[in-house]
Amino acid sequence: MTSALSILPQELWDHVIDLLRKDRDALATCSLTCRVWLPTARTHLWHRVQCTTPAHLPRLQVLIRQYPDLAAMVVELDVHLIFRNLHRLALFPNLRTLTLHRLHSKAYRLDQEPVIRNWTRPLASIVALSLQECDISTVMLGWLLHIMPSTKSLILPEGTSIMYLGSHSSTDAPCRLEHVWWILYFAKQGPLRLLLSPLCSTLQEATLVCIPYTGHGQYRATSACDFEESSRMLRSASTYLRTLSLLLPNVLRHQSTAFRAGIGRLDLSDNRSLTSLHIALNGANTRDWTDGPAAVLARLPPTLDALRRVDIYTLLRPHEHLLQRPRRPHQEQLDHEITRLLRDHRDLVVTFHVRGHVQDAEPARGSITKRLRTSSPWLEAEAERLRFSHEFVADPATYVWEPGWQELDTAGSIPLFAV
Repeated sequence: MTSALSILPQELWDHVIDLLRKDRDALATCSLTCRVWLPTARTHLWHRVQCTTPAHLPRLQVLIRQYPDLAAMVVELDVHLIFRNLHRLALFPNLRTLTLHRLHSKAYRLDQEPVIRNWTRPLASIVALSLQECDISTVMLGWLLHIMPSTKSLILPEGTSIMYLGSHSSTDAPCRLEHVWWILYFAKQGPLRLLLSPLCSTLQEATLVCIPYTGHGQYRATSACDFEESSRMLRSASTYLRTLSLLLPNVLRHQSTAFRAGIGRLDLSDNRSLTSLHIALNGANTRDWTDGPAAVLARLPPTLDALRRVDIYTLLRPHEHLLQRPRRPHQEQLDHEITRLLRDHRDLVVTFHVRGHVQDAEPARGSITKRLRTSSPWLEAEAERLRFSHEFVADPATYVWEPGWQELDTAGSIPLFAV
């Protein structure tokens, strides 16, 4: 080992350690192997820090006092803390991604929180903020965005409640968001005031969770009003919007007519610069899997000249196939909508992403090609514009898409009609 260390340059060893950045056990071993490996290994070990209880952050502060150089290595912080301890975030000068868990504040005026009165310096390095299971008001959200003036991404997942309190809210924040992750079920709550403000006027990417999947076949209804309000947000973004991601329930029969009426309110006519549309289906029942994507595609106007990519994501239990029930009256058909889009948009590529067991890849692709070949035989000539990608999983424990599902690469996709 000593011989290899002396022959190979340190830059090469650093590159090898960089390849292990997601393997914390390997990084810990490298940090104990020799002194010259320690700086690189420690940089990756401290890149993302998780503090799962309120007691962890004070302990981390004590450790940073002993080793001050560690604070500058923290780029992503996932922390559970109480409101009065927010000032501890100033310890990390290079922090870019902040996830706050279970942050609660019942204050309806800024001067009611001592930490706000004593705050002196902004957290200018933070560009992404995620609020997990938090319960705060629009006043507090506005203050958080004020002290994080460089914020470009805001994630408001299920379990986070933003209560609207009066006219003073986050609409005067100095930052301008480029990405928002929002659950439409909460359209009537505080976030709506945020999303309709100038804060989102330059929005480039929006992820809308239409109906959260809670497991055991349970869904929460998204109303027509929710879709109408989300369309108002998309209209305010206008030509800035480049990417739209929609997370839908897999089976629409769990909804009444509210979901179908809601989709009818979805308006993308002002988003003429939209280049990518991602539609994912939660749950695992595959009998009606085409209903949701077809309903969304039916709302795409022909004026979306910049549209280049439509991706449809679905999940399969072992040995299930992508079947579809017989056509019902006035039901949109996915094959008909894809045919229309490919004719209207000559540069459009449609990719089907299927996650499931290894032996279900070909049956899934066969089910899709059968439907398209039957209704639109000419699509077989569009070999490069219809793609298929299969993500192999041995036994998926949950049939929901994790955050970042819309970032799956299409580089490994194959032509849908490939032999």
